[in-house]
Amino acid sequence: MKAALVLAIIASAAATSQTEGPAAAREARIPVGNASLFTREIGRGQPMIVLHGGPDFDHNYLLPDLDRLSDAFHLVY
Repeated sequence: MKAALVLAIIASAAATSQTEGPAAAREARIPVGNASLFTREIGRGQPMIVLHGGPDFDHNYLLPDLDRLSDAFHLVY
């Protein structure tokens, strides 16, 4: 199940990675069983999955530093 979810996220990122124009962050929730996963996407180019550092952390401590890579990569948090 987890591998299928990761593959679905990567496929989604690859399909949308060819968009033109300025990078704008897109946020969504993906339903998984009785819960949901928050996702944030920004940029274009080769997809890159970004994982935060563990329990009680979210991705905010990675911003805006990693967003600077959005010119070259499609970042999926």
